[in-house]
Amino acid sequence: MDVLAALKNVPVIAILRSRAADRLVEVSGVLAEAGITAIEFTLTTAGAIEALREYARVKPAAVALGAGTVLDAEMAEAAVDAGAGYLITPAVRPAVVEAAKRLGVAVVPGALTPSEILDCWESGVTAVKVFPAPLVGGPEYLKAVLAPLPRVPTTSRPAEVAWSRDGTGWVRSGASSS
Repeated sequence: MDVLAALKNVPVIAILRSRAADRLVEVSGVLAEAGITAIEFTLTTAGAIEALREYARVKPAAVALGAGTVLDAEMAEAAVDAGAGYLITPAVRPAVVEAAKRLGVAVVPGALTPSEILDCWESGVTAVKVFPAPLVGGPEYLKAVLAPLPRVPTTSRPAEVAWSRDGTGWVRSGASSS
């Protein structure tokens, strides 16, 4: 499933980050059973590529599986080869954007300032992750920065915010995928 379509159904990306990947497949199965349709394995997790490959073989069709913290083209290629259908970066990484285009997968780079967000969007990305939005004003920052950029789709409901507080403020402020 496409990541943007998955986010329209359930506007949450489950970001799985751990010291080791030994339980990522099991946790992903539980998340999918609970109705989460977008799951991201961060490549900072030791063994994440192998776990991606394993979960990609058994994941439900309704789940969009992606890789996060993708920092270069080599990581992008390894993740897509393992079954990632989308790539997320913490910053604007032109090599990752180009690799994603070449590989035919969605790419969502992180950007913070209006200039970064617009430059990123104009490079042909799927959406922009406004990051780290919680540290610079949260939903209020997002609303202000996106007001002059209404055509730029963003994904900015970080898991740490969604788990600890009501995430609806993010959606009302413009964090969406449409």
